[in-house]
Amino acid sequence: MGVHGLTKYITNDPRNFQDAKLHHTTVVFDANNYLNCLFLAAAIPTQYGGEYIEMMLTVREQLKEFADCSLTPIFVFDGCHDREGLMFNKLIKKRLDNIKEIQRFSSLILSRGDLGSEFDSSLPLPILEQEIFIECIEQMQCKIVQVERQADNHIAEIAVYLNSPLVSADSDFYIYRPVNQDAYRFIPISSLGSKGKCQTEQSQLCPVHKKACNYIPCKIFIPSGPSLGGIHPFMLPLLAVLIGNDFLSSVRLPAKAGAQMYGGRRIHALIKWISSKQNDVDGLLESILSLYDSSELCEITRRLAYGILSYILDVSGKGSKMASDLQLTRNVEGARGFREKSKNKLVRLANDIAEDVTLKDAVCILREFLSPASATVALNSSNSSKMEITYKWPQTLTNHFYKASYSSSLFEPLYVKCGVIHWVNMEDVNSSRSPQEISTDLRAMFYAYMIKLEESVGCSSKICGLEDGKVVEYRRCCSEIKKFLVDIPSLDLPNSSARTFSLQSLFKEHLHVSLPTGAPSRGLLGLSLILKIWYRNSQYAKASAVRFGLSPVGLAFAACAVTTHENLEFLLQSGQSFDDALIQLRDLYAQCASKASIKNGNPCSANSCIRTVHQISELQTVTQNLRQLMLLIEDLLDDYPQRLSDTEQFVHIWPYHELFPSCRLVYSLSRSLECVPGSRRTLELTRTFLPQLICHGLGKINLTMNQVVDQLSWILTSVEQKH
Repeated sequence: MGVHGLTKYITNDPRNFQDAKLHHTTVVFDANNYLNCLFLAAAIPTQYGGEYIEMMLTVREQLKEFADCSLTPIFVFDGCHDREGLMFNKLIKKRLDNIKEIQRFSSLILSRGDLGSEFDSSLPLPILEQEIFIECIEQMQCKIVQVERQADNHIAEIAVYLNSPLVSADSDFYIYRPVNQDAYRFIPISSLGSKGKCQTEQSQLCPVHKKACNYIPCKIFIPSGPSLGGIHPFMLPLLAVLIGNDFLSSVRLPAKAGAQMYGGRRIHALIKWISSKQNDVDGLLESILSLYDSSELCEITRRLAYGILSYILDVSGKGSKMASDLQLTRNVEGARGFREKSKNKLVRLANDIAEDVTLKDAVCILREFLSPASATVALNSSNSSKMEITYKWPQTLTNHFYKASYSSSLFEPLYVKCGVIHWVNMEDVNSSRSPQEISTDLRAMFYAYMIKLEESVGCSSKICGLEDGKVVEYRRCCSEIKKFLVDIPSLDLPNSSARTFSLQSLFKEHLHVSLPTGAPSRGLLGLSLILKIWYRNSQYAKASAVRFGLSPVGLAFAACAVTTHENLEFLLQSGQSFDDALIQLRDLYAQCASKASIKNGNPCSANSCIRTVHQISELQTVTQNLRQLMLLIEDLLDDYPQRLSDTEQFVHIWPYHELFPSCRLVYSLSRSLECVPGSRRTLELTRTFLPQLICHGLGKINLTMNQVVDQLSWILTSVEQKH
């Protein structure tokens, strides 16, 4: 979410902020927002699909800076979008903008003959960006939580409850207010330093035995500052929706409210108008609503209600629960949110707005959302809890959802009325098939299990996104975003009374692939399955090779994944730290990618370049969806994998940074293999490129090389095996 132009308006006046030193405290982060800002600041190229080892090193370095300053970060991730799908138009526009940027970039490729190495901030972010970030957070043992819906108000709730500062670049955080404004400390990301500094004078937060400690410089927003201090806090949510945010882009306004103005002048006029009218709330609301016809009144009233509601904090409810789940306690007394006791009443009020609502009734309804008197209404959470996404889920599934082990986009088709609007990543926007399409069967199985789960616990009413019994997905098709209906396969929940559960039967029936047998390891089994599903469904993969063993992208990806797994194991066993091992691999792979690019040499068409990247994006999507499906099956089977049949192995998916260490490397190897006759590609890979990818040291190079060749041979055989 974001209030249009508000950040620029407030930051133009430095009196709205005070300098601060951040150390020895808990800090709540808007995780999605912070990750994007961190990624853009690092300027890591995205055109190849993702440089994930480089991204991992960047995140780990920043987390170490926090640790050096004795900061305890809490990263709060977004869940699904709002149930009503109010952000639909904005999300569609974002995807169309992504398509235009890729088209622009494709024209650059045509003029220079390659993808280049420069960072382009307008290109879509990598598919696995969040997953890599979460891997780092878990490795560094930081706190993490994914909420059920949009996270902004929950970030404010837990920060206020813990009396901790919060960090975001989202302008909505200028609007939130607890009763005690001193307990609200919002730090814009743009003011947050990336490196710690040493202060020589001891502060109250520093331990007694330390004369000096490190801190991160920042600026804290002053709620009572000159820009917004003149508006009563109860009226700030109305200001936000009248300016325009992600829920409501434009509202008709009287001329005195700046209706004909733009940018900062419009915001200033609105603030002045609301300040003069805040003692006559009914008159203010009537002057807005009277600009709408009776046929429009229900929709605008509902949207205004939902928009205002999104800024109301439930500190003692949601904030307290999140802190409890994270095993955190308040060091000092926090603050309450405005109207927190009545939020559930307001939710019901917004849901029940009648189609034939009158102007008088609409004013009365919205007055409830702006009136401090509503804070006296008693809390009744029994009905609202039944509409929570995780209500009555198995505990393991609930825990994994809140720990962000699942991507929230997999749940949106079920729990958001308009369905899911898939991201547009680095892909061929001239193709009618997006990278998400080839893993549709995987997602369909995921949806089927979740629908059966809700039916089994009597909670089918939570599901609101189906259309004619099918799941709604919006995906890119050529240069448009189109609606697709996904059939739900007939699947039963894994029966706890059954003696065994067969993955082989499941994959054969619904994915039309066989589970390889006799795998040297569970990780290789997972890698083989990824490649089987990808090659079977990828048009570009089949067009470039009549069988998998001739596929340049498939061979390059398999080689990079296997060598990275072996390299990391070898380096860590040799005594290197994880960071040093990552640095060595990053540098080695950058050299290999450059050598492969030189070997390839010849400029290629823009279409050829982007189709290679398209296939790399397909592989990432299949990997992501397969891992989520396997986790869901595990969560639905308490004693899984013990209940697999004796002839089957548990499918393990290696960490994302091992599978996709450098998409530039996969791209460069693939382009080089394209220049080799199909029958010689495997030989060229093992003789020329593999020796360059293996880390040297301690005299074990031959042993490691043989291991990699053997594993690749098994991969090729298993993927091409039909039964």
